[in-house]
Order: sequence, then C-alpha cells, then structure tokens
Amino acid sequence: MVVRVDGDACPVRASILQITNKHKVETIIYTDVNHEFSYETTCVITVDQGIDSVDLAIVKDIKVGDVVITNDYGLASLVLGKKGYAMDANGRAFTLNNIDQLLFERHMHKSLRMMKKKHKGPKKRDRHADVLFRENFEALLLQLKPYS
Repeated sequence: MVVRVDGDACPVRASILQITNKHKVETIIYTDVNHEFSYETTCVITVDQGIDSVDLAIVKDIKVGDVVITNDYGLASLVLGKKGYAMDANGRAFTLNNIDQLLFERHMHKSLRMMKKKHKGPKKRDRHADVLFRENFEALLLQLKPYS
C-alpha cells in the first residue's frame, strides 16, 4: 500500500505525513510545477502544468490497495475503479456507494454556474475537519495495513 496525495491544494499534507511516518507507510505527494515543495522523508513527484496533469499522474501510478487523498470527485472515481481507496481532506471516504451521487452533484453545480445561477459552495474549513480527517485517515491505514 502506498498513500498518494493530490498535493496542489491539500490542506492536510502535514497530518498525512505525520500519520504515515508513524505507521511507516510509503507516501508520494503529486504536484504541478506551480506548487513545488519538498519534504525530507517523502517522495514528491512534480508534473507539468495542465488541466488534470496531477490527476493523470496519480491514475497512471496507482496500484490495487493504494490510498489516494484528494478533493476531486473525478479522480476519486478513477481510484475506486482501479480498486484503490480514496478519501477527501475532511475525512470522508469515497466509496462505490457515494461516488455516483457526488459526481451528479458536481455536474449539477457546474450546470448552475454555467447558467450564472448561485448555489451554496462548501462551508469554510474548521478545526473539526482536521480532527475528523486525522481520525478517519489513521483508522483506514490501520484497517488496511495488515493486508499490505
């Protein structure tokens, strides 16, 4: 198992690294050239700038059982299709039971934006989201680790 992070706008990179280092799980952070950063203990893969360039790099590299942290429903859907696990930065697991509804909602919001209609966006991130992410991410790793 490898944890792969859609790192460009990920607000929980530090938490991910702290937890994966604790459990000795390999972690790879993907970013494009506009968001370069580095970590001593973690591989960072930098890809060219472009729509979905990071997503495509993750999909190309993912193996069965890998975990991907992303807020992108489309990427999460592809991860599930490759028999991986996906979670967002708020600690919500993407599953075969919820991904279709999330993709539909994304489509509807895009349609509203194209018609210049207003809709309620995501609520502001708070400390509770960080706590929930840490708890759910660590629980997922503990659940999967004996099988890797």
